[in-house]
Amino acid sequence: MYVLLLRGKTDLGIVAGNITTDNLEILPFRTDRLVLITATDHPFADRKSVTFHELIQYEQISLPEGTGMFEFIRKKAELVPSKLKIRIQVGNFETFCRMVEAKVGIGIMPHSAASRLRQFA
Repeated sequence: MYVLLLRGKTDLGIVAGNITTDNLEILPFRTDRLVLITATDHPFADRKSVTFHELIQYEQISLPEGTGMFEFIRKKAELVPSKLKIRIQVGNFETFCRMVEAKVGIGIMPHSAASRLRQFA
């Protein structure tokens, strides 16, 4: 998106995460909170909150490297510091939820995505 904007190939781009650049004007569009997705019998399933340090001790379901979501979580893990245990990377949030449901791992996703997917469960 960044390259397309700089080359004048597009006038507007929507990206996730915090972007910093001197060459483009960045305007916040929307905020969304992140939620932890677990299987119903996972130790975290009944908890109201979990620290980031606690959750990265478990194997994670993730979107692919290079996505805003993956990079955000990777950077947060570096601050803890702890190594992410990525069990599998999937291309969309529906597959993400199916992997969690199958107890492949746990993961973090935007609340808006989780809410949309819950409607169809």
